[in-house]
Amino acid sequence: MWYDDKIQGKIKNHILIFGFNQGLIHFIKATRLKCDLPIVIFYNEDIQLDIFKLNNLFGNIFHFWGEAFDKSHLEKACITDAYAVIVL
Repeated sequence: MWYDDKIQGKIKNHILIFGFNQGLIHFIKATRLKCDLPIVIFYNEDIQLDIFKLNNLFGNIFHFWGEAFDKSHLEKACITDAYAVIVL
């Protein structure tokens, strides 16, 4: 499992997005016009290159690898401390 050890269990007030697709860039762009909340993309495939590109464009974007129905994975993504949860 891959996730950012530096922020695991420490991130709060973030936007947690379940899923990933190429159209997500439009949501992030619109969100960044209004706020700079951390965005956490929760996805169970390797999208590190995509996250790197998004982070270079918009900043403050992270990836947690995990299964949406695994409680321990959700806890590592700090779902209870999220500002918003979005399911794609």
